[in-house]
Amino acid sequence: MSPSQSPVNCFVGMFDVIGFKALRAELGTPGLHQKYMRGILPAIAHSAAGKGKHETINGQSMYVPDFTGTTLKYRAISDSVLLLAPDDSFDSFYQLINSSFMLLQFGFNGGRAPFRGAIGWGDLIDDPQGILLGSAIEDSYAGESQQAWAGAMLTSSARDIAEARGYIERFEQIHLEAAAIVPDEISKRNALLNSKRLVRYAVPTQVNPKDGPAQYATLETYAIDWTVRMYEGASQKSFEESKSAHANTISTNTRSFETWARARKV
Repeated sequence: MSPSQSPVNCFVGMFDVIGFKALRAELGTPGLHQKYMRGILPAIAHSAAGKGKHETINGQSMYVPDFTGTTLKYRAISDSVLLLAPDDSFDSFYQLINSSFMLLQFGFNGGRAPFRGAIGWGDLIDDPQGILLGSAIEDSYAGESQQAWAGAMLTSSARDIAEARGYIERFEQIHLEAAAIVPDEISKRNALLNSKRLVRYAVPTQVNPKDGPAQYATLETYAIDWTVRMYEGASQKSFEESKSAHANTISTNTRSFETWARARKV
């Protein structure tokens, strides 16, 4: 029996693929597995790595995840994805925001499998035997499941820690400093856009009681602006028409965020 491990405070990202059950009903389990292996799983791996590189595989040049010492751990179970930071330092926060941004953008590429996620904070035990537990998991899960859109936010706990430690301002400042020293205008513009990946927003939330319709509200926190350098209308192309009022609410809320986010950049 392995010795007991001490928990570590850290940030954790929890994501679900919206419309996963509908895709399985449409494609069947084998078809969905093929879609997962060809698109969803590579997106998760690239996002966790945070960057990629070109390698020659079987005589062909391929762009693959570049796993390094700063790579986040990840777990994928059915429609749920976990991105695990090693601690709650600024470096971990920075990497998780950027990796979450990448994952959201992969989900809005027209494949009708957008992600909904939350970055939570708390303690975590990641045991080599495969045991994963702690308040960080619970916090990110609760934050992910309470949202009524496709997108990602900081939970109240993660928001409070990030604000108290100055992580929000520091995240923006790092990109602004990069914009000041890059030699060309394209890199400068990209750095300036990257500085705005975290935005204050009234995130749409939901409560699904056992009896009666879903109830909606908002949570004032920080959301990840996935519209940066994303083609216009991505949110509309990521959803099918649905007979479900709740599904249509999620779609409408996602499109409303895209409209708001693009307007603030003008």
